[in-house]
Amino acid sequence: MNRPRILMLITEYLPIFSGHAIYLQTILPKFIAEGYAVEILTCDFQRLPQYERMDGINVHRLPFDPQAPKWELLLTARILRFLFRHRHEFDVLHFHGHLDYYGALTLFCKCFRKKIIMQMVLMGADDPETLRDIYKLKAIRLNILSHIDRFIHISRPLGESCLRAGFSGSKLRYIPQGVDIERFQPLPDADRKRLREQLQLDAEGQIVSFVGAIVERKGVDILIAAWSEVQKAFPRVVLILIGPCEFGTDDANALSLQAFVQDIQAQIEDQHLNVAMIGRSSLVPSYLQVSDLFVLPSRKEGFGNVILEAMACGVPPIVSYMDGVALDSVTPDETGVIIYSKEELTAAIIALLHDDNRRTAMGMRARKEVLDRFTLDRIARQYLAVYDELMDQKES
Repeated sequence: MNRPRILMLITEYLPIFSGHAIYLQTILPKFIAEGYAVEILTCDFQRLPQYERMDGINVHRLPFDPQAPKWELLLTARILRFLFRHRHEFDVLHFHGHLDYYGALTLFCKCFRKKIIMQMVLMGADDPETLRDIYKLKAIRLNILSHIDRFIHISRPLGESCLRAGFSGSKLRYIPQGVDIERFQPLPDADRKRLREQLQLDAEGQIVSFVGAIVERKGVDILIAAWSEVQKAFPRVVLILIGPCEFGTDDANALSLQAFVQDIQAQIEDQHLNVAMIGRSSLVPSYLQVSDLFVLPSRKEGFGNVILEAMACGVPPIVSYMDGVALDSVTPDETGVIIYSKEELTAAIIALLHDDNRRTAMGMRARKEVLDRFTLDRIARQYLAVYDELMDQKES
């Protein structure tokens, strides 16, 4: 059997910040090591090269302006033109997320006998029920999407949405996220202390970390509201926020995003909170390794890979329910804590900061769970099995 040639379509790819893009950058080398050809098709705000080679992968960028009228239609037309010109260079189109006119990609692939995979990455944004609710001509759109060869859902709630929307269960493939267990691993106490000093953090005090963009969807406002109560119980504890906190013209809704950050900064200053806003950083593993707790009170996630990264470091996570998404990674009160409100978030942080033994045991179980279920090698094999399955169908 010939190895299929994979064209990945993702609207935001590095160096533009995207959690899913960072994840792809981590796992795609596993595909290449097994002999699979992979290329990236993505979008740009006309400031990056239209083509470059990154990490041994060809990256093609199409210009677009999200402020332009009918920008989704224009972008889809450019994607279709690219697919036609390069139709002899790929076997499988694997697109991540969904835009209004992506049904046209399905029709194209059917006409040119290409296999197509749709990967849903955010519950409440690109799951079929949400698409049905927000777009016109719902029945026609869902009928077109139903002809996609495989749907990869990274959380079980996304798969359940597919079934409720009437998609065939035989086409669904559940593939959760994976984590690099070498890059994200616990440190001995002496090494943790030295690393804290290198990061200019309190070598002895307790540290709670958050990783993600400083945006409303991630629940940063909920966390800051809870933190004032946490700080009363633990005056020395520090919260570190790691993730983008500056937004410019490359970001849709940049003004509202920046206004949210400024409001968070004002609350931190006005209430004299022990909060350090680190910004975007390449040192996420280090910050997690020196943390006592990890928190993610997000309102929506497709999976929340940072939860696994914290667990791999032996750091127990406290996360919001997120429409059931959290249950894909966290076993409640065993490998972490799932909360449903600001009050529960406050209580969970305080309880685990009080109980060193429980926190340590939970972190150890979290690490073991990652080793058993979520290693990158294990997850990569599941993707490759889907590609091979489609290639078998094409050749038969």
